[in-house]
Amino acid sequence: MIVKVYGTLWLALLLISAILYVAGSFTLTAALAMQFIAFGMVFMGMIGVLPALVSHPATDKTTPTKKTAADVAAPSPLGAAKHALHA
Repeated sequence: MIVKVYGTLWLALLLISAILYVAGSFTLTAALAMQFIAFGMVFMGMIGVLPALVSHPATDKTTPTKKTAADVAAPSPLGAAKHALHA
C-alpha cells in the first residue's frame, strides 16, 4: 500500500513539474520548492520501506513440535551403545 502511495506522489510531483515547465512558470523558486519536496520524499520512502525489510514475522512458540511414532520408537545410537556396555 505504501509503495503505491509513494509512487503516486512521485508521479504527481513529476506531472506538476512538467505542467509548470510547459506553462513557463517553472522559476528558480518553484524548482527550489520541488527540490525540497523531492528531498523529503526520499526520506519518506526510506521510512516506509526499511521497517518491512528489517522485521520478520514472529514464530509461534506455543505450538509444540509433533513427533511421529517412528521418531519416538527408533533407538538412538547412544542408547544402543549404552545397552551394549551394560550387557
